[in-house]
Amino acid sequence: MNRAIVYVQIQHDLPRCLWSSLLKARELWDGDIYVIAPAREMDYPAYKELNIKYIPRESMDDDDMLREYEKHTFFHYPNWDGFWDNVCKRFVYLYLLQRKYGIDELIHIETDVVPYVDINGMWDAFNRVYGKKIVFIPYGSYQHNCSFMYCNSQEILESFCMSIIDYFKRGLEHFWDAYPGESIINETHFAYTYQQENDENVGLFPAMPGDDHFDELGFLIDPHAWGMWVDGRQRIPGKPCAVMTQHIGAKILEGKYDVHFSFRNGKVVMPYVHDKIESKSYPLATLHFNSKRAERWI
Repeated sequence: MNRAIVYVQIQHDLPRCLWSSLLKARELWDGDIYVIAPAREMDYPAYKELNIKYIPRESMDDDDMLREYEKHTFFHYPNWDGFWDNVCKRFVYLYLLQRKYGIDELIHIETDVVPYVDINGMWDAFNRVYGKKIVFIPYGSYQHNCSFMYCNSQEILESFCMSIIDYFKRGLEHFWDAYPGESIINETHFAYTYQQENDENVGLFPAMPGDDHFDELGFLIDPHAWGMWVDGRQRIPGKPCAVMTQHIGAKILEGKYDVHFSFRNGKVVMPYVHDKIESKSYPLATLHFNSKRAERWI
């Protein structure tokens, strides 16, 4: 079984939080870890120190699927410098990597996400619980978060990428009509749409207590909200933040949940979601730090 953890950073200037996430991932997993990034980002000593397989993004750019994506994308929003387009385009690079290197199972981790649970155990649990699926995280009314994603089928990842191109062909107005009240349409809406139209191909991680599959996995996956409650947003780091329109944020603001940690020798061992009403705690396998200050929490 060829398994790999993959990070994708399409734009230049790797964020500092990546190194904290890589350090923690390597601590928890002795197998293949790939970083796909621009060629100019290839000379960091940490790649060798942590035994990271660095793949220049440009080495995969000559591909028909990427050309088709770039022909139809409508994610070039003003004042975002290509951010939303690159966030979505990463799925094509994940598929191309999986195809080129014959990867049977992959976990994709965004650069500002930190894992905390033994990753060998994660692989076995994901394979047992989800089977042949691509697995996202429930997030909002019409959104599935992709900051920590599992897939053990090249065919399904290819199907998702081809569906993204089809969604672009439907046009932006189609999604404004389908998902009223959304401030911006992005890859989270595409993940949600793919699940609605291809439910047999998609699994969902448990993001908060009571979600499907928590009892089987024994841990939660943070889409965004738990990490924001711990360390805030990028523009206001350190100030806990919750958003009422997101399922988890609403429960936090209602006073139901908090986050706490276990420590050993001054280092974080595990974060937990604490149900203040039931006085129960639930392990968090990941935290997603919008603050980008992941080094504070490892």
